[in-house]
Amino acid sequence: MTRAAPTNHHDNDQGAVAALRRVVAVRERLESGQALPDDLAAWLAESLRAIEAGSEPAAALGLALAPGEESPHRTLARERRDAFLAAALFATEGATPWARARGLADAVRDFQGRQWPRWQSRPEPPGHASGQRRALFYAARAAHAAGLELPGSAKALAAMVGRGNQPPVFTSTPGRCTTPEHTTSQTEATP
Repeated sequence: MTRAAPTNHHDNDQGAVAALRRVVAVRERLESGQALPDDLAAWLAESLRAIEAGSEPAAALGLALAPGEESPHRTLARERRDAFLAAALFATEGATPWARARGLADAVRDFQGRQWPRWQSRPEPPGHASGQRRALFYAARAAHAAGLELPGSAKALAAMVGRGNQPPVFTSTPGRCTTPEHTTSQTEATP
């Protein structure tokens, strides 16, 4: 069996985070009716054999944590939060990256105080939401699910982009926010 070339920066993950990524990939494939790639099928079969033989499911799936190790759920939630914040930054108007970071810091504070309390029970942001607000909605949802905060300082937001937080399934350009299911333009939607 030949393994495909790495397709993203997650191929070098190890431990519980890599295992949770595999669990998520299996679930997504099963939900969409797609066949499992050979490497995922082999991993799942090996894990299930170990469970059948008496291993703890978390250990068999590679989800067991070392003492003091952060939950892989929290790690992935932080990555999603940061990726959506990076997309919100790119969707923020500004002549320079620093001006966009300052504008986003203001938008995060406004969003947390005004939009999030009204939107947090929604499954998706309203259709009229700008690209920036859509990205902030998904960032807040990811943060809330893992007990994380949305950073509100321009310095922290600008640093996220410097760390390369641009996910493979979520891209953004100024004024635009794209998720796998939705594409909106800030100029398309008005309240």
